Amino acid sequence: MSPSVPLLVCFNSCTFRQDRIDHAQLISWAVGFDNPNTEGHDVAEMFRRSLAKYVGIDLNALSIKYADHIVQNLPVRLTALINDTTGTLIASRYVNPQTKLGVIFGTGWNAAYMENVREIGKINSLGIDPIADMAINCELVCIAQLAWYNASASSCAGFF
Repeated sequence: MSPSVPLLVCFNSCTFRQDRIDHAQLISWAVGFDNPNTEGHDVAEMFRRSLAKYVGIDLNALSIKYADHIVQNLPVRLTALINDTTGTLIASRYVNPQTKLGVIFGTGWNAAYMENVREIGKINSLGIDPIADMAINCELVCIAQLAWYNASASSCAGFF
């Protein structure tokens, strides 16, 4: 089999919990998007399983132990799954390493920024170099939707 091609997937309009760049537990969809049975699941793993279907491998018939081995040997290898705003930030930093902020204006609006790891208390125990920078994604459209759904129509007008 030929060497695998690394693949980065940028997801739009959703919030993830990520402990690793190649796994992403979907917290919620936003901006009217919905796909049943995805919230609370690792969508990167779901994507890997979908890739496997296109090469004729039935992962559901295999145990997880063997499925992981086969998925790793696909010609396309998912190496990262990130939010579109984080993708914008990282792509911009590739061109200009001084870039600190990425913003998306579309059906909603979101921002991602670079933060020094030592300033992110919830990950101190992960052993990441404290002088490294990490991209932080802010799903701002979700905050606006929450305010919209939780406020009366009259009081919400001032929020926007």
